[in-house]
Amino acid sequence: MTSIEPYTFWTCYNLKSITIPSSMNSIAASAFEDCTDLETVYYRGTNWDTLKSSFPSGVTLVTTFTISDIDDQTYDGATYNPDPTVEFGTTLKKDEDYTLSFERKNGSEWEAVTDAIDVGTYRVKVAGVSGTDYADMTEYKEFSITQKSVTITARDDSKNYDGDELTNSSFTYTDLEAGDDHCFTVSMTADSTITDAGTQPNVIATVDGEAVTTGTETSIGNYLITTVNGTLTVDKKNVTVKAQDKEFTYDGNAHSWPEYDVTGLVGTDSIEATVTGSISSASQSPVENVVSSYKFTSGKPENYIVTTENGQLTMKAEEEEAPKIEVEAPDKESTENAVARIFFSGIKVSQKNGNFRISWDKTEGVSKYEVYMTYCGSQYSRKPVATTTNNKVTVKKLNGKKLNLKKNIKIYVAAYDSSGNNVGKTVSSHISGKDRSKYTNPKEIKLTTKALSLTAGETAKIKATVKLENKKKKVSDGHAAQFRYASTNPAIATVDKNGTVTAIASGNCTIYVYAVNGLAKTVTVTVK
Repeated sequence: MTSIEPYTFWTCYNLKSITIPSSMNSIAASAFEDCTDLETVYYRGTNWDTLKSSFPSGVTLVTTFTISDIDDQTYDGATYNPDPTVEFGTTLKKDEDYTLSFERKNGSEWEAVTDAIDVGTYRVKVAGVSGTDYADMTEYKEFSITQKSVTITARDDSKNYDGDELTNSSFTYTDLEAGDDHCFTVSMTADSTITDAGTQPNVIATVDGEAVTTGTETSIGNYLITTVNGTLTVDKKNVTVKAQDKEFTYDGNAHSWPEYDVTGLVGTDSIEATVTGSISSASQSPVENVVSSYKFTSGKPENYIVTTENGQLTMKAEEEEAPKIEVEAPDKESTENAVARIFFSGIKVSQKNGNFRISWDKTEGVSKYEVYMTYCGSQYSRKPVATTTNNKVTVKKLNGKKLNLKKNIKIYVAAYDSSGNNVGKTVSSHISGKDRSKYTNPKEIKLTTKALSLTAGETAKIKATVKLENKKKKVSDGHAAQFRYASTNPAIATVDKNGTVTAIASGNCTIYVYAVNGLAKTVTVTVK
């Protein structure tokens, strides 16, 4: 087409744009008569000065491509290949009407690139395809890939004082975009270390080899980096200065024990303590053995929290040789009536702080008690572990060593009158050490009756159960029967190993029921 005749588009009120071929030589003055809405003319020819008078005044001449649908991007590690919309009067087709390529700005020059990935200024190049109306047309559209803002935070770390440096080179950073697998290389400042108790900032010195300043944005490659400090904390270490316990035998003199133990110090650090306490008679027992003062002889006090613990000084009366009692209490004891005696007490044992606290009934006519103790499976020693006029003792050691609470321990108490005559002994109490994983001890005996009234020749069965200290564990077997029984007067009533009571003659007596650990309860028997 080389010309447009008069009134060709006359009264085309809705005509807003028109594309004129470059071959156009003439347009009649009235060709666009009354086309008042015409705004844009697309024309690439050389005759515009001749043709423009034929168009309404104010129209816009467009002589090249219009490129749209290209946006700036934030770096995400992925390739950005925009597919823009290209128009010249109409929407053109890629590869059919035009070709698309990419360039990146390098200084003042533009370099051809295949992909747009890294941060920078880019442009798309739209070039008309040879042999089309757009063959000699070229247009550019710029876009940018901007840096991703990332905050990198040095990690906090803490420990108790141990004499070694505390450092931590690890860090966290805000999430990168999906698909960005960049791994930052971070180093801390030389001052990011602490040994003594206190705090120290953990400061990032470099990121990917570039120096950074805390709180200040730094441009590093595709990222705009801000760093945040962490905190390194060394807490004070707990140290205990404990005065030792000591037992003395009365000799008419006052005794003190200045020894102490220190636990928790690091390396060659040391403490010197002063311990004061004095005992001169058994009636004073126990006397506190007091840590009255201490000082560091090496090391720094500010690295520690020091706790003092007092010990105990005790004194026993002048030792007398205990009467020789032949006692061979087997692990699996007979449950028949115990040997006739006036001392029928059970035994109560509590375990605390690695010690055994043993108690029994104080019995009229008894002046002294001897406590015998050994590990189950071993014979009792002829020498008691404790002798007392009281009805309780605390045992801290066995065979010269701390009690092994992962084992079973058996105990019995022998009673003596004021003349030194043996007037009875308890049954053997078989105790499971509290550190045993599977076994526990009876806590309480429960009886269905507290009293029986029988006629001579009549029988009755005592029914007993136990409540355990730890219901998730069980009582260790193979040491003694679950229950053992004894009558205070077999002439009135007897009891067998099964707890069956037989009335013999009129009168009153008491039946003792013992658990494996020596715990006891009683049943009163009246025979008519």
